[in-house]
Amino acid sequence: MESLQPGHIVQFMKRFNFRGGRLLALKLLNRKNSSQGLLLLRVKTPQGDKCRLKLALDEVLEYRFQRRPFVDRQALTEVRLGYFDGVFYFNLDAFAEDGPPKIIDFRNSEAYIAATRFSWEAV
Repeated sequence: MESLQPGHIVQFMKRFNFRGGRLLALKLLNRKNSSQGLLLLRVKTPQGDKCRLKLALDEVLEYRFQRRPFVDRQALTEVRLGYFDGVFYFNLDAFAEDGPPKIIDFRNSEAYIAATRFSWEAV
């Protein structure tokens, strides 16, 4: 897996089209001295080809995955990724807003995860 650096977030988000994608799998691992979030997404490349994107977020500090009735939590609409104070925040149900995301935007989400390390792999 390739480790994402904070300075490459914009390029990473442009590399994949998340809108219309799907959350295929979510796994949270809580161990004695560490925690990890593993996500498998179906997204599109800029050429329109479907691809599976594996994400690994290590040293998870916070998360929320809330499921509401009559809402398809697997469908991706607006996805955001931010980096604040040494922590990556990945939001799977962001509101489409102008301007850069703020930390409160992630914490108000019903589907987000925050961790100190973010790795990815297209499969």
